[in-house]
Amino acid sequence: MLFITVVIDGLCTKGCLKEALVLCERMRAKGVHPNIVTYNAVINGLCHEGCLVQAFRLFDSLKKINVLPSVATYSTLKDVVYREGLLQDANELYKRMVLKGLIPNTCVYNSLINGNCNDGLIEHALDLGIHMEESVQIPDAFTVSSMLGGYSVKGDMKAAIAFFGYMMTKLMTTFQIATTVWLLIRIDRKDTTE
Repeated sequence: MLFITVVIDGLCTKGCLKEALVLCERMRAKGVHPNIVTYNAVINGLCHEGCLVQAFRLFDSLKKINVLPSVATYSTLKDVVYREGLLQDANELYKRMVLKGLIPNTCVYNSLINGNCNDGLIEHALDLGIHMEESVQIPDAFTVSSMLGGYSVKGDMKAAIAFFGYMMTKLMTTFQIATTVWLLIRIDRKDTTE
């Protein structure tokens, strides 16, 4: 099974989707049922070739064949709908994933937080951040940067500074906080002496 999945992934990566789909059909015809890793390769290939309708049809058909989508499945689809400018659809995929009991990873959260911040939906991004922490995913520099950018888009610098302070106390070690404060003081002194 692993070998066939690797071949299918390679075909999809090279844009040979027809061949990959034919190989999937041959597998099924011989009684070998592709697993979610195989289907993720095909869905990813379809998305990269711009075949979104086919990707979603395949995604929707997984339930009928008793294959459970994974975080990677949802992540792939979420990324492509977001790139197409369909943030609401990306948010809906996130909700479906959570309802299915899957725990989004930091990458999924960061993508959604960034998208919502870019669209000025700071409150929704903050809710995602809360869910992120509740699911024991650790916000990283990209998470913080996205939120600060979102506050900047809204022109709310007070909230940006408050959020930055909150995240620094939450994420940074004492040494990192001291180093950051030291750098900020040096930059401030440099600005006032020029």
